[in-house]
Amino acid sequence: IKRGQNLEAKRATKHHLNHRHGGEGYCSFSTALPSPRPSQSVTVEYNTGPMLGLEGEPTVETGPLKTTKYIKTIAVASGKGGVGKTNLVANLAVALHKLGKKVMIVDADLGLSNIDVLFHLKPRFNIKHLLDGGMTLSDILVEGPHGIKIFPAASGVQELTALDEFQRLKILEAFDAFDGNIDILLIDTPAGVSENVAFFCIAAQEIIVITSPEPTATNDAYALIK
Repeated sequence: IKRGQNLEAKRATKHHLNHRHGGEGYCSFSTALPSPRPSQSVTVEYNTGPMLGLEGEPTVETGPLKTTKYIKTIAVASGKGGVGKTNLVANLAVALHKLGKKVMIVDADLGLSNIDVLFHLKPRFNIKHLLDGGMTLSDILVEGPHGIKIFPAASGVQELTALDEFQRLKILEAFDAFDGNIDILLIDTPAGVSENVAFFCIAAQEIIVITSPEPTATNDAYALIK
């Protein structure tokens, strides 16, 4: 909670730290503040978002403490391209569906879409439409085989290969506002060690690094882990 807010942390009666949409730093406080209606609680949310260093703005809402559904977020990354990362993501999503999980895949190779090709999809909209404004995450999502939700990337859009801070924040806000029913979020990151890769890996709770038994692929995987 930022300085200057007239909230007494010592009077907080409930406090919990939750992961929301793969992010760390989601805090909710329920506190008995002086109020004309003593029975009414105040909920304060401060969401920094999953990327370290981004500062969100706290919001104050009256009402009971809100519950947040836990969503498992897994980033699949590789130091070198061509090691089978996207194929693993697609098959992992199908396997998780067969276990009864509701899955969403984020194609985080933002300038070179791949997941839609594997699933034989032709999305009308993609992440560029979200970043340009006017469309929500729900507007862009497409449904793939077995009901798997796909958040498609653009194809051949170079400007998306290096997101600025404003664009990253916009993506975080879009996922924070999404109220769809999913259990697991799989992020298919681009290969390499770019800022986009770091952003999506930091946003995940778990990271799977894919490599192959070839010296350059193993070396690049080690570089990514470092």
